[in-house]
Amino acid sequence: MKDFTQIEAQNQSTEIFRQLFDLVHVKFQAVLEIQENLTELLDEIQTWLIRADDIFNESGGISRLPPELTPRALLAARLEAEKDRESRAKRPARRPRRSAEESVLERAALSGVTEFALNWNPNGSAVAVVQGIEIALTVTLSKLLSLLADPEIGKHPEGAQAIERDLCPFKSDEELSTRLGKLLGRPFTAKTIQNLLSRLRSRFVEAGANQFFIQRSAEGLRLALHRKAWPARVEARQ
Repeated sequence: MKDFTQIEAQNQSTEIFRQLFDLVHVKFQAVLEIQENLTELLDEIQTWLIRADDIFNESGGISRLPPELTPRALLAARLEAEKDRESRAKRPARRPRRSAEESVLERAALSGVTEFALNWNPNGSAVAVVQGIEIALTVTLSKLLSLLADPEIGKHPEGAQAIERDLCPFKSDEELSTRLGKLLGRPFTAKTIQNLLSRLRSRFVEAGANQFFIQRSAEGLRLALHRKAWPARVEARQ
């Protein structure tokens, strides 16, 4: 990129100014679109324009810069863009759109898991069997899935219908982090649970299992384990 601060007054021409204008215009539009490093980039643009203004106005002292590219206009644009960026930051994150395939899988998961097992390895890891699909899990993910599938902990949404109560209850992130910490002997946070959830769903996808069997609601998380697959000791209490 040319260093326009080095342009000598005697080399000035309309074409040089036009090139400078085009470059600044493109730079300015890009900054407004991405809104990254906004202050630094606009300060740089202002420096170029102030220097250009000095060069091209030596003869008459009248500014030839377009009004929207004067330092004052750029400052106003920067403040407006920063205000917009702050407003965007306060908005709740939008839920990513589901693809057609994901929508089908999500609906299919509503009926719940009717075949489930955790086959534990000596080192504490496990191979989960979900609807006949084997999923190799680390120690931490195995323990987390065991909690998500536990029908004895958690709660159902208020006013849940019978079909909903046929599925495993939801567990809050706080409850999961506390219980997981006790199982593994180290602290976990609600944020950590979210990271582990992402990894667990990725393991489901890699194995070809339906990741939407792991469900979230206002009450928390669960594996949508159907009553048919609950352990016998839980079924006996019903």
